[in-house]
Amino acid sequence: MENDFEHYHGGDYLDEMAALASLFLGRRLKAGGVNREFRGEDRFGRPSQFSGKPDPHLMLEGRTQIPRLALPVNLNAGLPALSTFPDRTVEQTNALIKAARQYQQAVWIADSDPSLAWLMLVSAIETAVQEWSGKATPVEQLELAFPELVKLIQESSSPELLEPMADILKQLTRSTKRFVDFMQSFPPPPPGTRPEEWMQFSYDPSNMKKVFSLIYGHRSMSLHRGTVFPLPMCEAPRFGRQGDESVTVHERPFGLATTSRNASWKIEKTPMLLNTFEHLVRGALLNWWASLDQVGDLDPLGCEPSQPN
Repeated sequence: MENDFEHYHGGDYLDEMAALASLFLGRRLKAGGVNREFRGEDRFGRPSQFSGKPDPHLMLEGRTQIPRLALPVNLNAGLPALSTFPDRTVEQTNALIKAARQYQQAVWIADSDPSLAWLMLVSAIETAVQEWSGKATPVEQLELAFPELVKLIQESSSPELLEPMADILKQLTRSTKRFVDFMQSFPPPPPGTRPEEWMQFSYDPSNMKKVFSLIYGHRSMSLHRGTVFPLPMCEAPRFGRQGDESVTVHERPFGLATTSRNASWKIEKTPMLLNTFEHLVRGALLNWWASLDQVGDLDPLGCEPSQPN
């Protein structure tokens, strides 16, 4: 017997279906066990019980991290995009399923453990990145991952060392570059209803490049040094109002700096809230999937309803 686990994601085909629906609809969905079988002409089915799964739990106290998750959704708008599955390669479908599983689990635990949800959303993109290849020189990778180091080398007495050092460190810096490139290649548009300008996240490409590099740095600090995502980025969003009717959701932390639990962060280190990143990650994954369609463009975010009341 040979090892064969590249496609493994910890679930069965029911979990795959629930995860894909969760991603394409942008809602919390989990698969349960089989409790009814439909055989013959009995439209009510026959009660049964097998393939049981543990009941999922949610923490519903206080403000929610991603308010859109609680809204109704149009199944006819979101799920037809899955019809393209037979037209994709095995590698592409495996990448989407595993990314969807990461997304599914991230939104499920967003309220109870937002820092872990941040990590899982980054991992969802990294999963898709393995199938999608961006190109960059070692120097470009180093400039994005360690801009201060590049500046030190350039201002030193031996600037010619930049290229060989970048080549030595390329295995370390490539992951940041590929993550940023993916997010910049498949960005979704801003939400249809947005808060006041001072609480909006800037979708300007130059800002997105800087922010995605910063977020990947937070991811690395969390995984390798135990320094979890900054508290301001893990706080539930506040609500505003646009005119007399539309309720808006803030996209970035409040204020210019935050001090809590003997730690401090300037706003430059906390550029967005979890609900904003979820919108960006889901949109990027669906735009990537749609980009593989040779027939026509999909509308991956077309299932979005109005904002919460």
